[in-house]
This record gives sequence, C-alpha cells and structure tokens, in this order.
Amino acid sequence: MRFLMFFLIVFSIELSAQHQAYLDVGNVRALVNSDGLLFHNKITGLGGFEAPIGDSINSIFASAIWMSSGDTLSGKTAKVSIGHEIYGNQDEIYVGPVDIISQKKDTSGKFQRLWKIEKDTVDYHIANWNQPNYQIPTSILEWPGNRNSNTAKILAPFEDIDGDSIYEPKQGDYPLILGDQAIYVIANNFKDEPVDSIFEYVPDPNNPSIIIDSIFKGISTPMQIEIHMMLYAYSNSTKEISNSIFVRTKLFHRSNSSLLDHFNFKFSTFNDFDIGGPSDDYMGTDTIRNMVFAYNSPNIDIGSNQIKGYSKNLAAQAVKFLNSSLAGSMEHIDPFTGLWGHQKRFVIPLQNGRWPNGRFLTYGGDGYLYCTDRNNLTSYYFPGNPVLIGDSSQWTALNRCPTDTTYGQHPPSDTRIIGTPKLSTSFLHGTNIELNYAYVFAQDTGGVVASIAALQVAADSVQAFYDREKFVGISEQKVRTQLDFKVYPNPAKETITIETNLLDFELDIVNLQGQLIQQFKNTKVLNISNLTEGIYFVKIKSKSKLGVKRLMVVD
Repeated sequence: MRFLMFFLIVFSIELSAQHQAYLDVGNVRALVNSDGLLFHNKITGLGGFEAPIGDSINSIFASAIWMSSGDTLSGKTAKVSIGHEIYGNQDEIYVGPVDIISQKKDTSGKFQRLWKIEKDTVDYHIANWNQPNYQIPTSILEWPGNRNSNTAKILAPFEDIDGDSIYEPKQGDYPLILGDQAIYVIANNFKDEPVDSIFEYVPDPNNPSIIIDSIFKGISTPMQIEIHMMLYAYSNSTKEISNSIFVRTKLFHRSNSSLLDHFNFKFSTFNDFDIGGPSDDYMGTDTIRNMVFAYNSPNIDIGSNQIKGYSKNLAAQAVKFLNSSLAGSMEHIDPFTGLWGHQKRFVIPLQNGRWPNGRFLTYGGDGYLYCTDRNNLTSYYFPGNPVLIGDSSQWTALNRCPTDTTYGQHPPSDTRIIGTPKLSTSFLHGTNIELNYAYVFAQDTGGVVASIAALQVAADSVQAFYDREKFVGISEQKVRTQLDFKVYPNPAKETITIETNLLDFELDIVNLQGQLIQQFKNTKVLNISNLTEGIYFVKIKSKSKLGVKRLMVVD
C-alpha cells in the first residue's frame, strides 16, 4: 500500500510537471499551463507572475485569450462563435492539436502536455549532433515537430536540415525557439458541441442585473481554432527586457469548411492584474504604446492573507502588443461579486466596447454611470496618461471626471481589463494569424506616478528591442544547409584557426548566454587572448547558411 501511494504521488507530480512549467531565466518567474492559461496556478488558486523573481510577490493573477466572431447568415440571422478562458473553468480551450481528418480535438497522450526548452541546449545540439557518443537531450527529442497521422503536417517549428518535413534530431534537425528559454503550448477550441440557438437578453432598465426578456438572434457554432503559443524570456539582458515575458501566438483555422469562415474575427487578452495586494489597484490604457496596464493606487501596497504586497516599492504591469495597434480596451467586472458576474455571452460586447447589458463605453467617470458623456462614445477605458498630473483633461483612474474635479479618483479595486489588438476581421479556413505581445513589469520607490513612468520607459525599451532584434539568434536561424568548417586548436588559449573554403563569411563568438563577444569578417586566424576561461560557440555565416562549433577556452 505504501509503495502504491508513493507511486501515485510520483505519477501525479510528473503529470503536473507535463501540464505546467515556469519561465524563470530573467527577473520574472512566470507559470504557464498546457491549455494556454497564463500565470495562474489552478491547484492553489494563486497568481503565478512573480516579479521580481525571488520576492514571492505576484503582479498578475491570470491572463487568457479570448476569440470571437459575430457574423451574419443571409444578412439576417447571426452566426456567433466564441472561444475564451478566464481562470481555466470555462471548458472552451483544450490541450493538444486538432484532428483535421475527423474535425475534432486530438486527445492522444503525445500532445497532452507543454514543452520547455533552453537556448543553450539547442545551441549545443547544433554544434554536437554528429559527434561520437553524443546523447540528444530529452527536450530536443520530445519537441513536437512530428505530427500524428490526423494532425497538421508540421506543428512546433523546427529547422529541417534535409527538407523532408520530418523532425529528425538525429539527423541534425533542431527546434526553432525564441529567447534564452521558451515554453511551447499547443491547444485548441474544437469543442464537441452541436449548433445551438443564441438569444439577446433584455435587462430591466432600472436594474441591469435582472433579465426581463430574450430575443432569438441566431445560432452558435464552434470556432475551430488551433492555438500555438511560444512564451519566452531573456537572461542577462537589460532590466526592462529581463522584467518582461514575451509571447508569440499563432492561430490556425483548422476547419475544412467555408461555412465556418469568420468575417468579424476578434482576438483579446483577458488580464486579471493583482499588483501585489489584489484589491487596491488602478487600470488604464495607453493608446500610444498599444498596451493595457494596471498600477498600485496607494503610497504603500499592502498584501492580505498569504498574498504579499510591494510595500513602498510600487509596481505597474502591462500587456503590450508589439506587432499590432490597439483597437480597444474594456473593464471586466469581477466575475464573482460584480453586477453581472461572467457569462459567455458577455465576450463579444466587451470586445466591442460595450458593457454586458449592451450599453456603450462612454468617456468620463466610470464609463458607465456618473460623470460620463453619454454622447461621447469611446473604445478605450481610462486612455489618459496618469503621468501628466497637471493636465486635468486626462481621463484616468486618478482623474476620473475631467469635467468636474470634485469627483476625485476612481475607487481602487481588483482590476481586470481586456485588451483587443487591431487585426484583419477575415479569418478563413486554412489560414493563420500571428500576434506578438509582451507582459512588461516595472516598479519605482518614487510613488504611483513614478511607477507608471517607469512602466512607460520599460514598454518603449521592449518595443525598441523587438523592432531592432526581430528576435533572431542562433536558435532561430532559418537555414537549409549547415556550413561545415573546422576550429583548431580546441581547447585553445591565445589564437584559433578557422578552416573553411568560403571567401565571404562572417564569424561570431558568443558565450553560453547567447551574448556576442567578438565578431570578425573574412578572417581565418582569430585572437582570443581576451576571452576568459569557459565554453563559447563559434558561428560562421554566409548568405543563408550557418555553421556552429563549440569552443573551449583555457587559461
């Protein structure tokens, strides 16, 4: 019996490890679930975005994706498709890819997990895969490049050395990842449900929480989307970059029928920001930086129960879209204690700048009732700049009524906000959409405004990093042929010689963290006397080809 209990405990731990993992190479420790729910521990019910790492303080309770399409059939009947999550309890997004033959979710054990991998591991595999006695690391072997017979041909990206569309790490193929550490998620929302009727609910004008009527509006159909997410982080980088988690999300429309094409598609991130203490935060929108954010409201952030606060070192947290502008933002009322709670039918209104009862978001006050201009519709919740404290025209949580300053600040709360990027509204079967965004963290001891200013600086740095680097490193080089060359002596101390037939080439020497240490062009004898003892990689580049060799430097 004791052995059985021990086996079950070990099995449970291993199974849990397959379904969640932490990004933890930078200054943030971020929990990722295999269904794409981010920064939320389903077991403990606590947040999982620890920033700075090691302080046991979280700035995000949960973040998840929302997808919807509100189309029409024959110009009359509505066709609504929704796939969304908040805390892992909506039962609309599932682990694994899509069975494109049977048009249902694939449930094979091979894909009921996520995958965590290090850039160092990939680089070492590139340099040594054909060496005698080399053992391929598990994270390389288990990378989900190969498909099942009924899934899409290629799933997770990999460098296909021989071009046969088969992931073969024993033949030199390797995962194409971003950052110094990455987690890959494959999920879907192929829900096995029949087409259903949908209604528009009519609220009591005096009490919106009471529904007095319903009107048939059309039919509800599945979205049929396969979701690929690569979350990644950087180590030994600048403060702003190491305080950020990056996400590349690719959506694949796996339906084989034009009847399920989407012509009014929207994608959003649902963000439950808990900046340390969960009930004393403000939120806002930065339309210039294409981000939604939250920040501590008092001068001291006090935690509660087992949740720690940031104390006097106040913090701010954002979701910043990197390759698209921001189309809209909207407050999400507390799903447990708020006026409306949370229901699936609220997704499309909230993504389109409407409150759950259909009323449009309006400028000023709380955007709904008091001190708001009912004729001034807006797509953004609190779009003013809180740093401009002397500008009374800024509609922010710190200045909720620009036309009447007697209203003062918006009451701090447990903040939830939805950010919707601007995308093409057509999403046809057989096509895909890519989005890039980052979760950016900052803090400052100078107070509320100083923490927001620090967040703005960090967001600008993250955007510049994204635009400049395009996240291209050793592990992301999309090359068809590896260059063969030799490096000797190895180990080396003063100089090394490069043996190659190339006439026009570049040479980079990088350390184990992927940092560029030395760079040469068309040089075959390299002076390495300034390198400290350790392991490096020599990378040779020529046109679209790449070669990498491991170099050991000794004193």
